[in-house]
Amino acid sequence: MARMILVPVVIAALAPFKLPEIKALCNYTYHSFDFTGHYIPEDLKKRGFDVAHFDNPFGQFHNYAYARDMAKMWDVLHKFVGSTLSAHYKGSDAEVRADKYVADFCAEMQSTVGGQMPQFPTVKTLADLVDVVTMCIHIASPQHTSINYLQQYYLTYVPNRPSALFAPLPTSLKELAAYKEADVLKALPLQSRNTWLMMAQVPYLLSAEVEPENNIVSYAKNAAKSWNSAINQAAKVLQEDVKGLEASFKAISAQMDDQGTEYAVLDPNIMATSILI
Repeated sequence: MARMILVPVVIAALAPFKLPEIKALCNYTYHSFDFTGHYIPEDLKKRGFDVAHFDNPFGQFHNYAYARDMAKMWDVLHKFVGSTLSAHYKGSDAEVRADKYVADFCAEMQSTVGGQMPQFPTVKTLADLVDVVTMCIHIASPQHTSINYLQQYYLTYVPNRPSALFAPLPTSLKELAAYKEADVLKALPLQSRNTWLMMAQVPYLLSAEVEPENNIVSYAKNAAKSWNSAINQAAKVLQEDVKGLEASFKAISAQMDDQGTEYAVLDPNIMATSILI
């Protein structure tokens, strides 16, 4: 639906690029995606954020609620996946290496006629597989929820992120120094009511909250009743861990300087369940 409707019909009409350029940008981003480099612990470390300091309510990262929440969410998902797969493979790296389906999946993802993602890892150990599966769930659940379902939280106020500017940006330091409020207003789509409404309404339409039966809380509850003993045992622990996340996320929100709006972006009650979990 994104390829057929959202990008060519909606985004292309608002973006300052032509459709072939938008597709080229999307393709470049996909093909160059560093899959393992974006595992939450690796990504944060690479960008200079020490997770060891995240639990300090008065520390330098106390306002970075997204990273603090996401690090905890990653750990919970990683624990659930690790428990489930360890029961299935009996904790054996050799069993993982002998699994033809895992090997074929990695080869297909890396293939130029398949997934076309050359940086996708080759799974050789149980730990590799736990990381890969956790990452797949992470992309399709907490990351997707935080970006897709909560666009209204950030973007319906058009000046926060207009999809296009209607006046050229300063091209020199002298022009920038002379840039005033009137210039900002000229750059916003104030003369085009339809464009303004489109910019505001698209994030709203994409931000419908997930139904309760499709959130991760409900998933954990239902999975705890699974016929598969590996899944139901791990899901019982997941239930308790998810409850703990709710309390942790509320505490992190309360530690932020801005108390005007509760930071509930990763609240498990509005987090869509990954179709991959």
